[in-house]
Order: sequence, then C-alpha cells, then structure tokens
Amino acid sequence: MDDYFIKHKMREYDVRASFVGVQSGEVLQLLGDDSKVYNLCSISKLVTSLLCLKLFSQKKIDLTSKICEELLNFENVEIDVEDCLRHVSGIEDIEEDFMPNQSISKNKLLSNIKLGEYGKFLYSDHGYMIVQYFLEQKFGVKFENLVKQYIFAPLSLNSFKYINHRSEIDAKTYCIGYDPKGAPIKESYSIYPYPAACGLWGNGKDIMILLQEVTAGLRGESALKIDQDIYSLFMKSKYEKWLGIGCFLEGEGSIVEFSSLGWGEGYQSILASIPSQNRTIVVLTNKDSGKHQLESFCGDVYRSWVSTIE
Repeated sequence: MDDYFIKHKMREYDVRASFVGVQSGEVLQLLGDDSKVYNLCSISKLVTSLLCLKLFSQKKIDLTSKICEELLNFENVEIDVEDCLRHVSGIEDIEEDFMPNQSISKNKLLSNIKLGEYGKFLYSDHGYMIVQYFLEQKFGVKFENLVKQYIFAPLSLNSFKYINHRSEIDAKTYCIGYDPKGAPIKESYSIYPYPAACGLWGNGKDIMILLQEVTAGLRGESALKIDQDIYSLFMKSKYEKWLGIGCFLEGEGSIVEFSSLGWGEGYQSILASIPSQNRTIVVLTNKDSGKHQLESFCGDVYRSWVSTIE
C-alpha cells in the first residue's frame, strides 16, 4: 500500500480527504494529513469501553452493575454495564433520537427507552448513553472529564474532543463532511452531541496512538496500566462469537482481529487490529458513501491491508 494507491482510490470514490495509518510490527506508515480532524462517530464506543475497563481495573466500577434499576426504574431488569457495551442489553434505538445537529435532553432520551430481547445482538446507541449517565451519576462529573482524566491525558490524545456545538469546530483543522453525491453536507459538519455513543472527533495520529495502546494492552504492555486479564475482555466473546466489548471480532486461534467502525452523516471510518501480530490499520474519511464501509473506499483500503497478512 502506498500514496499512489490511496490517491487512486480517493479519485475512484470521490473522497476529498482521508487518513490511512498502517502498523506492521515496528514499521509505521502514515498516508494523508494526520493533523486533520474527523468525526469518528461510533468509534466513540471503543473509547467508552476502554474507559470502563480502566475504571474496572481500578475497582472504581463493576462491569456487572445493574444500571437500569438506577436510571430507568425498570423492575426485574438485569441489564448491566457489560451488556450495554456488548450491544446485548435488548435496549432498542429510536432513530430520531440520534440525528445530527440536534440535542435531546437526558430525560427525554431515557423516557424513550424500549426493551427488546435480552442477550441478543441489537446495536444500541441508547445503551452507551445509559452507560454515560451511569458513570456521571456515580462520579459526579461529566463523562467528557472522566475520559480526559483516564484516557486522553495519559496518552496525550490532544486532538480528541467531544463536540456538542458548531461553535467548538475549528474550520482550519476540522474536515467538512460530504454526502454520497459528493456535495458538502448541510451545515458542513455533522455534530452528534452524544459523547459515549458517537460524539468523538480526532485526528489520524491520535487514533493510531489509541489503537496502539489497545493492541499493546492485549499483549500485557498497557501504557494505561490496565492488567492484561482485564484487557482480554475486549476480545472475549459472549452470546455471539464475533462480539467483543466495544468492538467486533473475526478469526480464530491466534489470528483474531478486532474492529470498530464509524459512520455518520458526511463521514466514514474503520479501524482494525490483529494484536498477536502487532498489525493495525486506521482509515478515516470525510465522505458518507451511502454504503457499508466495506463497500466503499474504506473497504478497498482495508482489503489491501488484509491481503498482506499471512
């Protein structure tokens, strides 16, 4: 994979800006402007999961804490933190609750909660927001401050920021989003003011650092000082063999890959890692292809990376 390949694919898919980071052992390759800031959308969930594992490692929370009893007043509901992180809580999303450039109050979001089948995969932004409210209630501080204290500051992830308002956007470094037809999206940027679920923005350099931390932690070399046994929960399946904590799993034996995908109005991204081989890839773009990531620019770049793996 080289700069020519990336630029060729950008032209093919009409992608205006992209970042591609690839690590193979000690060799690190960065293609594109690693200082540009992208909407990371649902990759936010990987960060939320990492925060929960960090707090669990310090015995500040229990992943089996029953959170619905405290926040939703549901009786006889055994949903815990880990269930929400794995998308098996049965909590159903209401699409209009997570539209860009609009804000819904905590009370309204919680009042919209509906329960489906527990223990079955059901992708849930609501579930992650419930984890956020649980943490804020327990620690008495904003979720953003918790993440900054325990994750961003120790790893020096200086570009990472949860954006809640258009006024927080720096037009010099933040990439404008584009729709499937190649036109700038309405209001130029899609802002999702739901930090734990989909509110994170960041640049390529910092997302690579984050991914390197997760990969190193799974090998017992965490800069955040999270025990390897706790880190391994990321890649331990429950209910579904392809479902980790805050990520998706593929493969078996020593060749298991975890991945996280981001998709919002104007932006798509994918990151993947095979920790046992210290191989990772990050692909960030400022275009919503209108298709799944694997059917667009992100997918072609990802498959090029996969083709190099033995």
